[in-house]
Amino acid sequence: MYPGSRIAVSFMENVKKWFLPIAQKHRLSQGRERMNCPCSGCKNLLLEPDNVVLSYLVWHGFIKNYFVWKFHSEEDTSSTDGG
Repeated sequence: MYPGSRIAVSFMENVKKWFLPIAQKHRLSQGRERMNCPCSGCKNLLLEPDNVVLSYLVWHGFIKNYFVWKFHSEEDTSSTDGG
């Protein structure tokens, strides 16, 4: 999803700085202890603790084409109802 190597320190820093705080806030607003994991292995289907999500994202990377964080607070406005 994001350019550059997942091994690079900047990838982990950016996930910590941008993705996790927003995803954590969304998770808390829903009263959940775990969040959907957007790594390429879990594909937003599994709920994991925040620290596991970070580890999985560094290890596996984000699911392909996950540009709208629809499971982590953003609304997907790309689909239309034809009307």
